[in-house]
Amino acid sequence: ILRSANLREQRSLSGTGVVVGVISSGTAGVEAAKRSRDLPADVMVHPDLIGSGAEGTAMAEIVHDLAPNARILLAGVLPPGGVDSPEFDSVAAYMEAVRWMIGHGATVIVDDLTFPREGLMTAGRLTQFISNLVADHPGLLLISSAGNHAGSHYAAISSLQTAGAIDLDLGTAFNLSRRINSPASTEIPAP
Repeated sequence: ILRSANLREQRSLSGTGVVVGVISSGTAGVEAAKRSRDLPADVMVHPDLIGSGAEGTAMAEIVHDLAPNARILLAGVLPPGGVDSPEFDSVAAYMEAVRWMIGHGATVIVDDLTFPREGLMTAGRLTQFISNLVADHPGLLLISSAGNHAGSHYAAISSLQTAGAIDLDLGTAFNLSRRINSPASTEIPAP
């Protein structure tokens, strides 16, 4: 579908020398994926963060399909049983996973997580952690999903306001309205 093999061939790219960290809910099935060669034999899983489920393993398989020579690190930050709770601090687990991955050479870290107790578009522990991380590791590429809730995601037409701000009317479902600042040169494609 993505024709990644064509791109790799045209650009001589394979992921060689790149270490990619994958953080998701769980790491189940890694050994089976290694045996089936859907993942390389040298995938490293955080020893204390295996999580719940196999979503992280599936993400790592996609990374491997796109960049077959990249080294892959994996962590699962959902507690056993799969339900985030006050007894389990998923933000602390995420931060530990990121530190571990950087310590093992990751230059790209991807995740598909949501942290509902951090608040919507507010500055909390995670915001401060990411700000410090970017300052301390300027070559690090962090990629995070913009939401992973199927049909319950935010969807609306946004309007470009003056000074390069996008006004998102989050309506009564979220009971708030926020502005996201973007450079004035940002193009917003029509739906």
